[in-house]
Amino acid sequence: MRPNFLVIGCEKCGTTALCAMLGRHPDVFVCEPKEPHFLSFNYDKGWDWYESLFEPGQNALARGEGSVSYATDEYEELICQRLSEHLPDIKLIYIVRHPVKRVESSFRFLHSGAHPYGVLLPLDIGKALAYRPHMVRTTLYWERINAFRNHLPDNRILLLFQEDLKTQPRQTLDKCFSFLGVEPGKLTDFKSEAVNESKHLYRDTQLLRYIRRNPVLSKAWHTLPWRLTHWLEPKLRKPWNDNMQIHWNAAARQKFLQHIRPDAQQFLQFCGKPMDYWDLRS
Repeated sequence: MRPNFLVIGCEKCGTTALCAMLGRHPDVFVCEPKEPHFLSFNYDKGWDWYESLFEPGQNALARGEGSVSYATDEYEELICQRLSEHLPDIKLIYIVRHPVKRVESSFRFLHSGAHPYGVLLPLDIGKALAYRPHMVRTTLYWERINAFRNHLPDNRILLLFQEDLKTQPRQTLDKCFSFLGVEPGKLTDFKSEAVNESKHLYRDTQLLRYIRRNPVLSKAWHTLPWRLTHWLEPKLRKPWNDNMQIHWNAAARQKFLQHIRPDAQQFLQFCGKPMDYWDLRS
């Protein structure tokens, strides 16, 4: 049993919330785990493994998954080749959000992990984007989706905005259900779900970051009794949520906006959104 739709929105754009909400519909099945990443970096697990994920949903009209790795420049061409060969009738749902908010949320998320990105990623967002340019390339929505449009007709690609999912969940999900060929009226609970929220994230203090990066101190840290490190670590980390402003260097912010603005405007125009739907001023 293979999927007939994929949610390919990039990281921190609401794919997890969208998949959870879609999965409430009695005729829609979203596999567990929601992100098998099969078509990208788990392909060696084989089609038997992938198909087994959808067996519980064999009676559903729509069966899908939502791996964020599918919407990255690193894998997109490979994904498109595999879709053309093995899933030629697949439908895609691509969800995006304000480019600046996406990279800020991704920046917070990466810093919440102690290893490897949380340790190596610079604490300054401008330097972090230079260190991991993948964060910028993933935010070039028009460029990313056109890789898929070169292989699939537009009527099999649905473009969504996280902002609309939050403010108009009923209309946005109805659009999804119609696209997937299931009856919108069967779902009565359109309450938006907030998952993977940044309020659960923490970041290292400068002291803990120094300890993690220093080979001698890092080794010593890992030799400490578990109870001691378990007591110390929360005191050396700070909660970090979306309400805590990230301070951009003015030049770095301008550079980022200049880079993504033309792409974002083309994407908005294609979707029929006004040019000021996202505030992209420097």
